[in-house]
Amino acid sequence: MSARISRILGLLIVSMTAATIWPQAVAAQSDATKQHEVDFFLGGLYTQNKLPLNAGFNSGFRYAYGVFQDFWLEFETGLTFTNDAETDGLLGHAQVQVRWHPLRSLWPADPFLLVGAGAAGYNAVSASESTPVIVLGLGCEFHWLEGVAFRLDVGDIWLTDMLGESSHNFRVSWGPVFRF
Repeated sequence: MSARISRILGLLIVSMTAATIWPQAVAAQSDATKQHEVDFFLGGLYTQNKLPLNAGFNSGFRYAYGVFQDFWLEFETGLTFTNDAETDGLLGHAQVQVRWHPLRSLWPADPFLLVGAGAAGYNAVSASESTPVIVLGLGCEFHWLEGVAFRLDVGDIWLTDMLGESSHNFRVSWGPVFRF
């Protein structure tokens, strides 16, 4: 009788463990096989003091394609609303970025490193200028539903020659990510 009870208890433990782990494993696997991402972000771009723009609110859109298991190619575009008495205007940016996820084992938190290049353009009544941009950053995607995550990233947007100045500018952004 005790052998039968121990078999039943063992089967019960195995089935409860499988019922707990299986949905998470399936969600992780199905999310990992999706190769497209779309996300919308909000945040702030904080410019250096030597740059005559007092940039602030930043918003935009990203599309990413999973090239390899841990590497994504991103296309990003966004607008930053500058706020200065003389140089009130818009700072637009577009870049191509490579995102690398080195620690997939931390699922559902999925940290990444980011590097990219592109262009930024500034338009105001008093000035109009464009410059190459280099982007370095890091962040994390927090997967909370199948195909849906929340992304937070911070980084440096290097405006190489904006209004006669080269400047490193801190950016933070966050927003929802949809995988399909």
